[in-house]
Amino acid sequence: MISIIVAEISLAIVFSFMILEFVLPLILKNGQTVGKKIFGLGVMRNGGIRIRAVSLFLRTFLGKCIIETMLPVLIVIMVFFSAWSIIPSIGLFGPIVIIVLFVAQVILLFGTKKHTMIHDLLSDCVVVDLGSQMIFEDEQARTDYIAKRDAEEATRKPY
Repeated sequence: MISIIVAEISLAIVFSFMILEFVLPLILKNGQTVGKKIFGLGVMRNGGIRIRAVSLFLRTFLGKCIIETMLPVLIVIMVFFSAWSIIPSIGLFGPIVIIVLFVAQVILLFGTKKHTMIHDLLSDCVVVDLGSQMIFEDEQARTDYIAKRDAEEATRKPY
């Protein structure tokens, strides 16, 4: 019975993440979920390049879903149902993993220059304010924009 409950909860979480954090941002563009759309935020790769499906999948599935959600949820379910018989060797390992993940998130949040979380670190992404940040389609578009901007600035400066 416990195995069925764990499987149902796991599938519900995975499907929710895939729809709300992967499919929807692909549709809305700029890596925006509903909340990011409301607040004018977006997700881009470091360097100002638009996030692609592979990076978004890594960010959503591996980072947010598996590491930050499923692992702690599974451990909480195990503790709640006293279901250590499913994984008998887990013992105190489960709560220790949750504490280590929490400490790692706090260290990354306050210890990195861009306040990076695990899911952004894994996918080489960053959350930005779309009102003040340009997002380019690819590296070539970014290079062209910088060259054009520098040329315009050079013509305005007196020698």
